[in-house]
Amino acid sequence: MKVSAVFMDYDGTIAPLDVERERSAVAGPLFSLLGEISSRIPVAVITSKDVGFVRPRTGFAWAWAGVLGLELRLRDGSGRTTAVPKGLSEALPKVKALLPTGVEVEEKRGTDGTLLGASIDWRKMREAPRRELESAERLFAGEGLPVHDHPERMFLDVYAAPMDKGSAFRSLAEMLGAGRPIMYLGDMSEDNDAFDAADIPICVKNDDKAGSLRCRYSVSFREVEGIFARLLADGLEFAGELGGAVS
Repeated sequence: MKVSAVFMDYDGTIAPLDVERERSAVAGPLFSLLGEISSRIPVAVITSKDVGFVRPRTGFAWAWAGVLGLELRLRDGSGRTTAVPKGLSEALPKVKALLPTGVEVEEKRGTDGTLLGASIDWRKMREAPRRELESAERLFAGEGLPVHDHPERMFLDVYAAPMDKGSAFRSLAEMLGAGRPIMYLGDMSEDNDAFDAADIPICVKNDDKAGSLRCRYSVSFREVEGIFARLLADGLEFAGELGGAVS
């Protein structure tokens, strides 16, 4: 079957995990391959990062869904940002005040400046500040905020409103007028809703910490470049022989 569009996650899928935020990037050869694919079919990025962070790093993309889809933006600048309640903007300063030194808080904002989400990252600490994290989660819960906890990777994400990558996938497909089949690559359980929406769901394995993934194919991070090189060599035809089936 000939692939009509390629959608993908960013961190851990086309950009490496565990690098400094400022150094995060798509490697040159992979960037070039994705640029070649995007000259033929729609390519989009669906990420928990905000559009302001990921767009300059993925100039090959036709569109972006930032903060799980709370913001949708096309290459021409059109799109939309979801109106969100004030719960996160009220809770986050309280959470920052109780977190110890060494915990980093990344705010995720729409292009209009709206606070759409945040990541609390304790990877630079020797051990998790469990008491403070539990207090933070209680504060977020008190505002009814969705929290995606990833303790095995030593961070958690909180969002200003409910959203999932499956909804973002479908919205971008409609905005782009993308045909089928659509390939999707992701590396975490947050990607499961997008895997469900995709015709060719491919999970990218970085480690054994991703949780249960609902994808049909499995590859390692280092194999991602080869996936796209082969897709181009085969004229965007996908024969269903990529990697191994996920049990």
